[in-house]
Amino acid sequence: MRATLSFLAVLALAFTAEAATYVGCLDEKDTFPTDQCSEVSNVNKNDDCVTACKTDKPGKSSYRYSFFIGGKTTTPACYCSDHYPFVNTTVAGKTDKKGKIDEKHRCFADTFYATDLTTSFTFDKCYKDVGTPDNKCDKLVDTPQDCFDYCKWYDVALWSFPDPSTWTSSAEDGLECWCGSDKTLAGSNEIVCPKWGDKGYYRFTHPVASHGYGKRQEAKRALLQAQKAFSHCPGGMQACLVNGADGESFECIDTHTELESCGGCTMGYFQPKQDVPLGVE
Repeated sequence: MRATLSFLAVLALAFTAEAATYVGCLDEKDTFPTDQCSEVSNVNKNDDCVTACKTDKPGKSSYRYSFFIGGKTTTPACYCSDHYPFVNTTVAGKTDKKGKIDEKHRCFADTFYATDLTTSFTFDKCYKDVGTPDNKCDKLVDTPQDCFDYCKWYDVALWSFPDPSTWTSSAEDGLECWCGSDKTLAGSNEIVCPKWGDKGYYRFTHPVASHGYGKRQEAKRALLQAQKAFSHCPGGMQACLVNGADGESFECIDTHTELESCGGCTMGYFQPKQDVPLGVE
């Protein structure tokens, strides 16, 4: 019963704030299949494109992505879609006249500014170096959203492009996806966001606790820890704390048949230490 209540409590907190998150710049030569996207007319700013793609989808509240090109030699255009183009169309981010990173505009005017509209992750920066991940997806993911979904239990998600020397005909289009915490995946040496095939990392974090996400994340972590504790024992038995122990000792008890347990752990459930890394096993 306790485990069920914890799970329901987490479900009640499961709705997270959605950001409009920069996920890269795309080659303007890329074409968007008409059966997979909707073009919005009379849009001259990226913010307006984001708003249109969040509100104009028939029957649903938002498309997954918006793509805006401001244009100097091209006409401004806004596309909304649930599909992401091939990531090998990614081009480098914008620099100013002095060659410094342009964090205000991010993309050159003649490239598409790609935004994920349905994630709770927000873009941090691009870095040359990062720490050691808690978890790495064992295969390439196809889209930014795939990486966000994979890293949903973590504070930080980042991706990089696969090393060109490892490309094969079946795996030359994708993202290497990494998950971790602010501590394990701290970035250093900020760089211009790289184009496809170049080295570097796109780093993203979940929004601050003022959006309620922090508490929800802690609730999810607690549930994961409880589930991990139960997994220490076989056959539906539960890991119960031992009376007088230091909180790190437990015994496996069938709480449904053990008379003294009264249907639960009399001294409480065993919980792993908070600093034990959590991840997808």
